[in-house]
Amino acid sequence: MPAAVAGSKNGANDHAWHRKLALDRVGTRPPIGIRSDPSEIAVVPDNTKSIAGLRRQAARDQVRVAYGAVPVVLEGLPAGDPFRTAIRDRARSLLVEMHALTAQELDTLPIEDAIATALRRLRG
Repeated sequence: MPAAVAGSKNGANDHAWHRKLALDRVGTRPPIGIRSDPSEIAVVPDNTKSIAGLRRQAARDQVRVAYGAVPVVLEGLPAGDPFRTAIRDRARSLLVEMHALTAQELDTLPIEDAIATALRRLRG
């Protein structure tokens, strides 16, 4: 018997899988969003960091699209295509609605400064 199980109060049945079965039998599962197993809690910081990183990348991409960059799928369209223009205009309006950049800043700031400004405002 492993040392961790041998010293446990419940013996061999003190394993997360057995605790889950016991909770299923009793019907007293913790509410959704509350973790009953301490080993699950260790995952949260990594998830939070990756979500924050994805949000930063999305903000960068949004600013790039507002400045005229397009996804790889749409690179074959000419620069004056109405679909590309609509995508750029929508990205600009979303940045203004989210208070990440003003319309004046979108017209005057270089792209790298616009990205830095948007990230700073969205963060705080």
